[in-house]
Amino acid sequence: MREHFSDEEIAQLSFAIAQINAWNRLGVGMRVPVGPRAITLRAAA
Repeated sequence: MREHFSDEEIAQLSFAIAQINAWNRLGVGMRVPVGPRAITLRAAA
């Protein structure tokens, strides 16, 4: 990772990942309903 990111950027990425993980765990624990999502289909190549 150090080839592509500075120490500060690695710290920011780590914090962002930890924060997303925490929100997901809270959502699962509180059984927050998942809203509908639009699904787009791509034609086969």
